[in-house]
Amino acid sequence: MKLKNIKKYKKISSTDKEIIFLKTHLANLTINKIYPTINKDYSICSIYIVRDPRNVILSLKNHYNLEIKECLNFLMNDKNFICMKNNNLSKGYTLILDWASNYLSWKNQKNINTIFIKFEDLVLEQEKTFIHILNELKKFMNLEIDKKKIENVVKTTNFKYLRQLEEKEGFIENKIMGIKDNKNFFFNKGIEQNFNKDLDPSIIEKIKKKYKNLLLELNYLKN
Repeated sequence: MKLKNIKKYKKISSTDKEIIFLKTHLANLTINKIYPTINKDYSICSIYIVRDPRNVILSLKNHYNLEIKECLNFLMNDKNFICMKNNNLSKGYTLILDWASNYLSWKNQKNINTIFIKFEDLVLEQEKTFIHILNELKKFMNLEIDKKKIENVVKTTNFKYLRQLEEKEGFIENKIMGIKDNKNFFFNKGIEQNFNKDLDPSIIEKIKKKYKNLLLELNYLKN
């Protein structure tokens, strides 16, 4: 297992690109006190995006086309993993744990420099948050901040633009994950998603009860 993972890391790192960004949902763990899920020797730093779990559950419902109780189990399962349902592309399982455990696995680790970003800030204050990310990245890599490029990135990654692009070309991850029959848009509501309006109060209360301390810490709840 360790040898296979190291070979993959080396293959990715051996490209002629100076910097490679990879997306993952993996929790940052060490399996059997030996095997890291994220190898620090091949990772300059990471960017972790956290989102209010009461809206995460609505996104899960939309993306995977599940019943809300299934989504609640998905959110709170501390042994949770995801895998591609497209067998032709499957590369195994991604261990994600539950919402809090995934976040804390990155927050509490000391091996990889991590920049923490809130999804809500990334949507509501897109340019400001993006510039903040770039300034943080500059601590770990050679990076020039180009104002014109920033303006273009902000323009081509806003929610409305991405929704229009999905309507025109579809969302490739649906095919990769084997959920291409789901007719719901991935870019569905974004920041307009409102758990107070769309989520049953009993579900909201269960999430609040389980994750209260972390919700307070992240200012998703007020004392």
